[in-house]
Amino acid sequence: MIRILLVLILAAAAIIDDPVYSVEKSAEILCVSPSFLREQLRKRRFAGYKAAGRWMMRESQIRAAMDAMSTEANAPEPASPAGLPPRSKIRRRVHARISA
Repeated sequence: MIRILLVLILAAAAIIDDPVYSVEKSAEILCVSPSFLREQLRKRRFAGYKAAGRWMMRESQIRAAMDAMSTEANAPEPASPAGLPPRSKIRRRVHARISA
């Protein structure tokens, strides 16, 4: 009995520390449209739940959605010794002469 109460108290504390947001507010936080967010929730690409027929997301689920939408940045390309952009025709000619 005490064990069950402890589990319920811990679950309630976790819920209190993790606020719940509507789809509209969640979409605003994620900088996406509410319709896009609903589609992702329906397709189960993002975590969420329905309460009274409306999609809701906890703060932790919004953070997980942010992580799912983010990508790692590529390392910057090293600068050309001649200071020319990578797609420059002149740079390709110079590189071809140096390599030959």
